[in-house]
Amino acid sequence: MRQLKLLSFIFLLVLHGCAKEKDFPEAQRYPILRTLEVTPDSTGASVKGEIVSLGSEPVTEYGFEYTAINNDKSIIKKVVGISAVTGEFEARLTHGLVKGYNYRIQAYARHGQNTTYGTALAFKSLNTAAPVIHSFSPKAAEDNSTVTIYGQNFSNNRSLVKVSIGEIQAYVVSAHPDSITIITPRVTYSGTFPITVTAHGEQTTAEEEFEIIGPQITHISPDKGMPGDELSIYGKNLSYSGWGPYVNIGGKSATIVSVTDTEIKVKVPVITPDLYDKALTVSVNRGNKTAALPYSYTLVSGFMAASVKPTSVPANTAHIPSFISGGQAYFFSYDRMISYEVETGIWRNEGAFPGQARNGSALHKVGDKVYLIGGNYQYYTIFMSVWEYDISSKSWLQKKGLTFGVSDASSFTHDGYIYFFGGRNTSSNTTLWRYDPATEEVEALNPFRNNYNGSGFVINGKAYTVVGNATWLYNAQQDSWSQVAVMPEESTLNGPFRVFTHQGTGFAISAKGDRALLRFSEEQKKWEKVAVYPGCVSSEQYSGFSYGDKLYLGSFGSCSATLYYYQNR
Repeated sequence: MRQLKLLSFIFLLVLHGCAKEKDFPEAQRYPILRTLEVTPDSTGASVKGEIVSLGSEPVTEYGFEYTAINNDKSIIKKVVGISAVTGEFEARLTHGLVKGYNYRIQAYARHGQNTTYGTALAFKSLNTAAPVIHSFSPKAAEDNSTVTIYGQNFSNNRSLVKVSIGEIQAYVVSAHPDSITIITPRVTYSGTFPITVTAHGEQTTAEEEFEIIGPQITHISPDKGMPGDELSIYGKNLSYSGWGPYVNIGGKSATIVSVTDTEIKVKVPVITPDLYDKALTVSVNRGNKTAALPYSYTLVSGFMAASVKPTSVPANTAHIPSFISGGQAYFFSYDRMISYEVETGIWRNEGAFPGQARNGSALHKVGDKVYLIGGNYQYYTIFMSVWEYDISSKSWLQKKGLTFGVSDASSFTHDGYIYFFGGRNTSSNTTLWRYDPATEEVEALNPFRNNYNGSGFVINGKAYTVVGNATWLYNAQQDSWSQVAVMPEESTLNGPFRVFTHQGTGFAISAKGDRALLRFSEEQKKWEKVAVYPGCVSSEQYSGFSYGDKLYLGSFGSCSATLYYYQNR
């Protein structure tokens, strides 16, 4: 009986050993794999596996999967093929390895929706795989922006990853084996720079450079002009959501008119005298970045330096009234008459004034004589006197004088009379007064306006004056005034204007605003800017005279000793 049971057991073993795969459907469905060996070296690791049998489901992919033990938990797949046959296969591992890390590796086969693994082996890496950068997005960004870098051989541990843009390190927000997210650093420059990734001590640089967005200037138009003119700056990245943009020309801030990403329009600023008629740098500041176009814009004054008045020929105030005679300009300067010879540039003292020293007088040439009317001494004493100066003998004669004191009045000559109004007047500073040198009488005319330190000009026998920002024409027959023009908008409230007659028209200039020299068109009844005074201006006043084709201007006193000229164009 015992022998029969033993025979029965042997028979069952034989049947099992001779059974075909169709009798065991699960065994037939799944492939059988083995992980044979893995050999690490100084550049990676070599691994072998085997497909013992394929099973009933077609294998669509096979190879090896490996992951670091107790370190980086990411699974790295090394695909060997997609059409499997039984037998051994091998691969070379070069990605995702870190020197000194222990790894677990298995052969695998993908079939249908399932994956079958072979035995697991362990090995220690002898090298670190260099990181690889495939791309990054976006390609350009402002400071403090998010950028993602795509590649391989990075790390799950962001503390083991460093990213630099150019020479500045970026902040790493997160790290994965195939991607790194950073925040771009704050820098003061812009342009394109390399992106460098260091992971586990190994470094690589992207083939494409990253653009740090900042303002860029390509060109400007026009390349020369005067204060108050409009300048267009062209480029890219000129607008900004943060602070700015700000524009500087020669280091002076310009007023912005409009801004787009590709164009900024500005009003050219008033600058210091030393910067005129030189090529200046135009710069755009926005955020913490600056773009500059060196030596690209020339501020043209339209003036040239004629002479520097020597200290031996004093001028105690910014405005010293003047007249021209015989190729010389004469100025009344406080307690004396001084002169400037135009052709030679020589300054001279012409002799002391016999009366009490004074400022704020009106000085006008009528015929071959010159008349000095009123004035003040140390501001408080206002004079009523009238003095006559003989040019040929350089002598003074005191005339009858006025019945009231006047100083700092606006004045002009017309048809042999001297007219004045405004300023400080002990009788009326709104009355238009007319002084007749022939009779030494002064007549009160109709009231007009109060105005300080103004002057008039004569065109074709018609007298004009500038009060505030308005230009008035005087009708001597009717003793009336009519307004004919206003100053340009940029000169609004920049009076008082000092006005000169030059080459048959009027020229006006103010010490305030852009210090523009304006030329009057009688035909069009308007003023146009023709130049900008380049020198220092003291007490908001000018001295000047017309000679030949040049208008000479200076602002003396403590400010400057330079006399400039404008040549009419």
